[in-house]
Amino acid sequence: MIYLKLFLVLFFITFITFIYRYSQAKENYNEITKLKEEFISWIQDTDLPKPSNAVFTRLYHQMYGTKERSMRQYKGNSALLVSENIDVVGSFPTMNSQVLSQILFILDNMESHYFDKLIELKKKSYWIKFIIFIPSEISSYLGIKTESIFSKIMIFLYWLIPIIIGVFNSDIRDFFIDIFKV
Repeated sequence: MIYLKLFLVLFFITFITFIYRYSQAKENYNEITKLKEEFISWIQDTDLPKPSNAVFTRLYHQMYGTKERSMRQYKGNSALLVSENIDVVGSFPTMNSQVLSQILFILDNMESHYFDKLIELKKKSYWIKFIIFIPSEISSYLGIKTESIFSKIMIFLYWLIPIIIGVFNSDIRDFFIDIFKV
């Protein structure tokens, strides 16, 4: 009976997590695809509305963990050459020819990344790994590094406690009955 309850709780957590992660991945993929199409259309016709820098920055930050990507831009003539750093992410959308290729490269990369993420969430191996390492997932949501000792102890206890409950089920029940006897 206790295993059924544990299984149902585990199934419920996994199901809710699947729905959340899949909807996030689908939304991110749709957003980056739409943003890429809008950007390419905007390059061809600047009278169209500009693509959103906020969406680009948010998706870039989710993927790369940073909100900026700088590159060196050169300008001048043969007598004088000046270089300066440009924030590619912050300057989105732009018509600057030196930055344009970087932005298209980033958009292609992000579209591939979010598509792969969507496909990964459909694989059984991803969810088996998720179930095995639920304590690590929970600790990462709490901001604790998954490689920490605390996280590894949680995984160990996650697997040890059901075994102990299974082996000593009647002894544990009798112990609690004796404690709470009136």
